[in-house]
Amino acid sequence: MAPLISVITAYSGSGDNENALLMIEELGRGNLKVNTPLTNSWYHYARSRYFYRIEDYEELRQSLAKWKIFLAQISNEQMNKLHEWYSAALCLHDKNKACVEAFMYAQQDSATAIPSRLSNHIHYIAFLVNAQLFLGDVDGARESFARYSASMLNKVRVQQTSARVLGVANLHNEILALEDNLAAAKAQRTQTIIIIVFVILSLVVLAYLFVGKRYLKKLATDKLTGLHNEQSVLTLIKKVKPPLNHKVNALAVFDVNNFTEMNTQFGYMTGDEALKSVAKCLTKVTRDQDIVGRIGADQFIVCLKNIEEQTANDLFERILDALTNVVFNDVTGSSINVRSSMSIYSSDGDFADLDEVLADIRDVVKKGVNK
Repeated sequence: MAPLISVITAYSGSGDNENALLMIEELGRGNLKVNTPLTNSWYHYARSRYFYRIEDYEELRQSLAKWKIFLAQISNEQMNKLHEWYSAALCLHDKNKACVEAFMYAQQDSATAIPSRLSNHIHYIAFLVNAQLFLGDVDGARESFARYSASMLNKVRVQQTSARVLGVANLHNEILALEDNLAAAKAQRTQTIIIIVFVILSLVVLAYLFVGKRYLKKLATDKLTGLHNEQSVLTLIKKVKPPLNHKVNALAVFDVNNFTEMNTQFGYMTGDEALKSVAKCLTKVTRDQDIVGRIGADQFIVCLKNIEEQTANDLFERILDALTNVVFNDVTGSSINVRSSMSIYSSDGDFADLDEVLADIRDVVKKGVNK
């Protein structure tokens, strides 16, 4: 059964999940005859690894539970650490913050951390990137992603070296046998290396774009409402170009007037529900080309680009009417109305002075005057 584990590892490492599953099933049949704690641990390790790679977390959950039973009957530190890793990956899928934090905290102590022979695995490093992003550890995620990129580039270099060694050996045999085909053999070897390098580099770029895009989106998103956060939305508005054909760029700042009151009377969870209800309403009543974001504890902003001024004012009024009708239930089931107010600003140019505009609007709001 030990050779089967090696074959499964080879298939899984090369991405051949179909053959890996066939070998896992063969391992299961063999385990029925042997049925020892060690072979059962091998079998459920193979299944857990397979389901983790294909991201089938419900099957992973079941396999980990069975594997844990047999792990308690043997002494195998590496398998214990692998079980901890896959269990943490399941916690990350379940968005169990406390569980993920506990695992990441354990990695800070050499006595409880994943050993280096496992911690340098690209799948483990990729898990660290996602876990650190989930926990809001941007610096840690950046460092882990640098490790991931370095590891992938090292794999590229190793595979390039292997390809060159193989190509030289084949070329030498061809020279001895068919000297007249030397030029064609060299061209074929070069083409093969270029294709291999291109494919591997493409995979590295795709991996970078996938993780990088998720990372940038997470940085630009308000965690509570899912809208653009303050830094992101203000950056987008400042990039808006001046309007054409006597039109304007317009923005409105919406304040949730009873946010503090709700927090005081019903608790912060009710306040959060109010903000999420407002965000949902804004998303529903605005257009795809409009810029919408949260710019303060209880403030939201909507920017309309290159639009007739009267049309913009009408749209803002409809948005305010929609917000006036926002009603949600608190934890006791009671209905609560969200009270909102609006401040509008229009410009026949760009919003390069946006910071000053917002400062003026907020000053006016503090004085209880709405434009």
